[in-house]
Amino acid sequence: MDLKRASTRVALAFGILIVIGAVARIVGPLLGPGSYVGRDMVILGPALALLGIVGTVISLLIGVVTRPAPLKPAAPPGWYTDPQDANLLRYFDGSTWTHRTASRPPAP
Repeated sequence: MDLKRASTRVALAFGILIVIGAVARIVGPLLGPGSYVGRDMVILGPALALLGIVGTVISLLIGVVTRPAPLKPAAPPGWYTDPQDANLLRYFDGSTWTHRTASRPPAP
């Protein structure tokens, strides 16, 4: 799995924390002022949401900043000696050999 995909999945997990924190903050007061669970949800809900926001931002930044540099082609596009038949030239498009071939010109 590449780093960008992994960081996106981690950001999604932190996003779930944001939702849980928001729901806890909303539901906490509905449980009544004397409820310990309600009080704890009011306190911990925003903390979870804040943790989710920070985690989401960091994980997405990791996926963007650490992208590997694109690979440079092994050789520039052009006609080269066919790797399987020295009597032919084969066109290399910069990344793969093509099906196009030509006769090799006679030596001067």
